[in-house]
Amino acid sequence: MTARNHNQVLQSLLKKGFEQIKKKDHIVLRFKYINEVKEAEFRTKLSHNRQDLNDHLLTQMAKQCGLNKQQFLDLVDCPLSQQKYEEILNNSTDKIY
Repeated sequence: MTARNHNQVLQSLLKKGFEQIKKKDHIVLRFKYINEVKEAEFRTKLSHNRQDLNDHLLTQMAKQCGLNKQQFLDLVDCPLSQQKYEEILNNSTDKIY
């Protein structure tokens, strides 16, 4: 079972280029990806309760960010840089508009 600290996830994603949008019920994190060929926007959210994020929530957040769970954990734990994240998005065919 995998779990991550709420604040660790929030701070890590903010350092990787996500921006925080405050809503009443959740904290929404948005990542805009634009290059010469693709434009995409990924959103995920955290609750305000600051409880640890369980395996299910981490998997859902990974999907919302265009990653598999291990890639998302690497993004949060820092082996995956913002540049590498953008390379993964560039090579992905999902969520292109």
